[in-house]
Amino acid sequence: MAKHGQAGTGDRTRRGRKGVTQDSQHAPSVQHTQICTRGTGTAPTHATAVGKQRAGPTGPNRTSTPTGAKQTAQHAGVGKLKEWKGVEAAVKSIQKDLTHSGDPRHRQRRAEGGIDAETLAPLIGDTILDTRAAQGKGGTIDWTKVTVQDWTTPTPNAANHTNIAARATNFKDKEILYEWEHGVRDTSTCSNSVRVSSHHGGVYEHQKQVHEQHAAVTTHPNRQTPRTKLTPTPTRTPRIHPAQVTEMLNKEKDYYDGPYKQMPFVGGRALPIQVVMQIRPDGTLKFRICRDGGWLKDGDAPNECIDMDLQPALILVRIQDIAQAGAIMKSSGSRVWFWVIDLVGAYRQLTKAQCDIHKQVFLWYNTESGNMEFWVDLRCYFGDRIMVHKFSRIANFVVFCVLEEISERDDHRNPRELNLQQWLAERKARLGPEQAVLAYCAMYIDDLSGISVGENDTRARQDYASAVHVIEDVIGLKAQLEHGKESPPTETTI
Repeated sequence: MAKHGQAGTGDRTRRGRKGVTQDSQHAPSVQHTQICTRGTGTAPTHATAVGKQRAGPTGPNRTSTPTGAKQTAQHAGVGKLKEWKGVEAAVKSIQKDLTHSGDPRHRQRRAEGGIDAETLAPLIGDTILDTRAAQGKGGTIDWTKVTVQDWTTPTPNAANHTNIAARATNFKDKEILYEWEHGVRDTSTCSNSVRVSSHHGGVYEHQKQVHEQHAAVTTHPNRQTPRTKLTPTPTRTPRIHPAQVTEMLNKEKDYYDGPYKQMPFVGGRALPIQVVMQIRPDGTLKFRICRDGGWLKDGDAPNECIDMDLQPALILVRIQDIAQAGAIMKSSGSRVWFWVIDLVGAYRQLTKAQCDIHKQVFLWYNTESGNMEFWVDLRCYFGDRIMVHKFSRIANFVVFCVLEEISERDDHRNPRELNLQQWLAERKARLGPEQAVLAYCAMYIDDLSGISVGENDTRARQDYASAVHVIEDVIGLKAQLEHGKESPPTETTI
């Protein structure tokens, strides 16, 4: 999706010039064609980053401060607003939809509840109030304990930021590396309204299937799981645990904060979510919670208030670019090997800036306790408009590091095969050192595609292993190396 990380790409935009250029002083043969650098197509011996310098901030965002005096009295005034009854009614309506989703007689309603920013402004100005520490066991909020949201302490993530800093000397986009460590900003300027919205249809379909399978297991424990339109078709039918999503929320404690019985933030958004069930190649199930950052589509939704013009140009890597790179490398006279590394839950490996987490609260029904629960998502999520750009910039760095690692190996700098020695020498003389390489990498969001050359797959497998090492051991991201999603070197499939 985005163009990732090497020099020689220029400032092409989505509608920029073609992905490959010809050496103007020589015939446009495949052998003498430059490998497309869209998506980081080249691996120079001295890797440098693409695009303009983007310096990182000098420090995290400051804590928001209330406007006016008598902060405690202001907070108490917020708690007395009559609009909270509308929020409570929306929560009850959503609970009814979730608990009755398997009943064909139930008519789902589109519940919306909230407090407009104009109503809150005289009490809290443009600040966000944090009610989490002020909520008692029963959910009652002690408004004397409500605080202004603290933006200064980032949520930690598993990336090795010491190694990242050491590898980033020649990488130009320092801004995204700062956000990677201190929290990714969505830059949305939406108002500080309170909003609780009903979920989309997939959530209720998921709950319906949960109810059906729970009833089947309870009534006929030895009977195979009944067929529904969400049940996959493999011979071995996976079974959904009745509390699958609830278990996921409890298990991934570093991804979520909760549960809370009341809205965690005054000025927060509990946006609609969608539960997407995916079947991995090995037949196991994966549940992805997506959030609709564009809701209510009223001009004040988080996604609608993001100015995408502030982001660097997004250049998409295409399958044609990968195929053409393979054809160019085939001109070396050696066999060509393709390999792919997928990242696990790409966006979910990044934490969100504290100043933005109030925009990604979501409401969920606990099938075990029967309670409605508010959760604060501390990670970047699927459905955030800005994340394609933000993660593509992370991907720039991944490719930058992988190519730097691979190109420094002796079997790349000094190949033993005579045809590769001659091919590298000719390309260096005609096209420059950045085009005299034995590997190609490009990244489409979280999918790293690589191409290697050699009479057998030895070099390709070493390239693949080097890439995994850089991703997991050096950078600290997690690659998908199980559930049948591994894609080691092959000659037959791009």
